[in-house]
Amino acid sequence: MRLPPSSCRCAPLERAHGAAWARCEEKRATVARLLVQGVRLSKARRLLARQGVEVPYATLHRFAVAELGFGRAAPSVPIATAAPARRSSSTPAG
Repeated sequence: MRLPPSSCRCAPLERAHGAAWARCEEKRATVARLLVQGVRLSKARRLLARQGVEVPYATLHRFAVAELGFGRAAPSVPIATAAPARRSSSTPAG
């Protein structure tokens, strides 16, 4: 018996990472150090290439986001505001 497509509740398939991702994992410490130092990801890619590690920018970006938390904004913290200033009774309203 075939089920209609709308009744399929299949979980999405997990894709295995490729060779470029494996190269990123090998250089995890280097990439993390560069990002902590404030080096742009494109510059980090060029520096890896100088070491003979060729990785597509898209793969490096996905790796940095997924594994190193790259690009996540700091959590916003609400700022307490002061109550509106009140005029003192000694100051004439003008």
